[in-house]
Amino acid sequence: MISTIIFNPIKSYSQSDNDAAIIGGAAAMLSIYAAIEQQKEMLEQQALNYLLSSHPEYTNFRLKVIGLGQGGKKLSDNSDSYIIPFSLVMMDGEKLTSNKKLLFLYVSSNWANGNGIDFSKWKWEIYDSKKWNFLMSEFFEIISCSKLSISNDSIIVYSKIKGYSPETDEKNGYDYITRVERIDKEDVSVYYKKQNLKVHISQVRLTKEGLTATIGGKFSGRKLVYPFLELKGDDYRVKDFDDSFKIFCNENSLGLFRKDTEDAMLLSRILMRKIHTFINDDSIDDFKE
Repeated sequence: MISTIIFNPIKSYSQSDNDAAIIGGAAAMLSIYAAIEQQKEMLEQQALNYLLSSHPEYTNFRLKVIGLGQGGKKLSDNSDSYIIPFSLVMMDGEKLTSNKKLLFLYVSSNWANGNGIDFSKWKWEIYDSKKWNFLMSEFFEIISCSKLSISNDSIIVYSKIKGYSPETDEKNGYDYITRVERIDKEDVSVYYKKQNLKVHISQVRLTKEGLTATIGGKFSGRKLVYPFLELKGDDYRVKDFDDSFKIFCNENSLGLFRKDTEDAMLLSRILMRKIHTFINDDSIDDFKE
């Protein structure tokens, strides 16, 4: 919706027409922003109601919406399903503590009817960093070029090696990974060789190409260490996660299939990156948009 308002071509024959179009677009953007902020307030109120009724042990905390809908867009289509994450930080009086959690709201399709919102379509769940990182490790495994499992939250490092040629006893997906990358306007096959190194899942950053990490000191910069498969829009890989969900990957998104309502919900890469940084970075004690 936003891109249509901003970038839709407008025939203009005068500066006043241009000015009117710009003002109209800005007003529409402000209207959308206000609607999103209203939705955030409503959702935070419902999240507070859930915590007060279901978790009386939480008596001092800060609660914020991390993002709305699929990739941070506002709730709109009643037929859509959504995952809405909240940051939940425990407090000691006025001070934030390092005790951080995630509160997830799963909104199933047809969540509104003639009487308003059908809250039976809403499901709440709290994650700590351990559970979130386990979810990420399962997601990284199904979208990865590597066929090796992630254990103890430790990810095997693969490094791009110039001039490397696999030995006959080395296996693709295990000892090395082959990727096609665009170099000098040409598609070139490159090799990433498995290293005798591991990086903790909390230290990686999620990108379109895969996981990046700082290897060899903080001044060495981030490098791709765990390449992803290049899935297309109609490509899916699926794995059973727990009694409540199956997970799947599709392009750059994490999908959760809710078994009880048979609804598929997407969590965008951008939103995953925000969540992963918030829950794992000890220097961050509060989510900031």
